[in-house]
This record gives sequence, C-alpha cells and structure tokens, in this order.
Amino acid sequence: MKSLLTYIGAAGLIVASVLAASAARADDACRPELSDADIAAIKEVVKIWSDSAGSGAYKKWLSYFTEDAVLMPPGHASIKGKAAISDFVQKDVGPLTNFTLTNWQFDGACGVGIVSSDFVAGALKDKHVVVLHRQSDGSWLINRVIYNTNAPS
Repeated sequence: MKSLLTYIGAAGLIVASVLAASAARADDACRPELSDADIAAIKEVVKIWSDSAGSGAYKKWLSYFTEDAVLMPPGHASIKGKAAISDFVQKDVGPLTNFTLTNWQFDGACGVGIVSSDFVAGALKDKHVVVLHRQSDGSWLINRVIYNTNAPS
C-alpha cells in the first residue's frame, strides 16, 4: 500500500510541475502590453504588406495573411481565407497606387497586435484596422482587416 501511495504522490507532483510550467509559459506568452520589439516587428509587417499592395505584388501581399484571415471591406460581406481574399482584391479592387499609411496607432497584448491608421490609395482616403497574431516562430501575420471609407455616403 505504501508503494501505491508513493506512486500516486509522485504522479501528483509531476502533474503539478507540468501545470506550473505551463502556467509560467502562458504568463510569458501573455504580456500585458506590446513591447517595443513587438511594435517594431508589427510596423515592419504592415509597411511591407502595404508597399506590396501598392506595387501590385499580390503574392507577397497575401503572404502576410494567416490562412484563416478575414477581410471586411465597406459595403461587402466578409471575405474569409487567403484564396477568397486574393480573388476579391484581384477582381474587385485592382492595383492600389500611391498607397501610404499615416496616423499609426498600436495596441495589443497576449500575442495579438492591433494597428489602426489612415491610408491613401490613389483617390481613396480611408481608414482601417489591422489585427495581427504572433506566430509560434515569433513572427507576426495579419488575421483581420476592416476598412471603411471617408467618402460621404
């Protein structure tokens, strides 16, 4: 009986250790705010992503989206997934010229980054919110984009 209790006690200690280690990793992964390095990485991703859109480099532009990304344009149903986003942009939007971002704002925590900014693309003067997720390798990819127009309705 004593050896059975010893095994049960040892198993309990192992489980408690695993749970404690998992909790510690979760605390590390869920920092309460974005670090300066996170903001720099997110800004770089969004800059390359927007430059790619402005030059018509759709494959590169699309590579910055997660597989389950969602694009939410004004006056249109949500577009879900990379393939659907690619089709929509190539068929319905076309190349964006002189694409520039201004008035950047950053927020986020726990592996989620949020960028809001104004943008100009040709004659468009609009605004958008981009949600990024930190990947397991530490990189950032875009998971949601919602934008709307400043044009009067």
